[in-house]
Amino acid sequence: MLRLSVTLFVASASVVNAGIWLDQPLSNWNQPSARVPQAPTTSSDYAVRCKAHTRPPENLADQALVGAGWIPFGGLQSYGSTLIITAMSGADDSCHPIGYQAFVFSDGKVAGTLSPSLMDSQIEGSIQYIRLLSATAIEVDFFRMLASNTTIVRFEIQSNPTGPILVPLEVRHPKKDMPAPVTAAPIPESPKTPEPAMPKPTPPATPEVITTGMGL
Repeated sequence: MLRLSVTLFVASASVVNAGIWLDQPLSNWNQPSARVPQAPTTSSDYAVRCKAHTRPPENLADQALVGAGWIPFGGLQSYGSTLIITAMSGADDSCHPIGYQAFVFSDGKVAGTLSPSLMDSQIEGSIQYIRLLSATAIEVDFFRMLASNTTIVRFEIQSNPTGPILVPLEVRHPKKDMPAPVTAAPIPESPKTPEPAMPKPTPPATPEVITTGMGL
């Protein structure tokens, strides 16, 4: 049975530029023995307006998020006793999630979040893809407005006497392969037309001198 810890979990209540932390030395924002934080208060009608884009609660972790004011969206990822759930606190006019977070549960407890702050869809530092590689290994692609377009962060769920904790281990900024420069094909040279041979000048004929003997 899924059991949720009730110890305080600290999370940002407002969206900040999450892209900043991706360019700094890693420090863990997660704490062991955490609990689901309360979602920011919103007066939006997104819960009704964007109902088709949300996911009804399927388990105790979903229910804990909904009870704290979050609305799950997207697919639920699981590997053994590990769950990853994305949940939003609001949505824009196109029902893109705003003020959202990705929560990691392990053995029925909150291990942490995949970002130190809330995110908006397609904003610097927002999550693009989550890969749950094993029960303890996670890779996340974060959206960037840089030449690389993506920053990859590798996480690990580690055991702790007071509960599991999600730890960011590595940040990578892979550069996209630049397309080969396009060069114009060489223009074929037009075949050269041989110049007509000029006739060689014929030297003028030397007049023949005829000597006539004259008799006396």
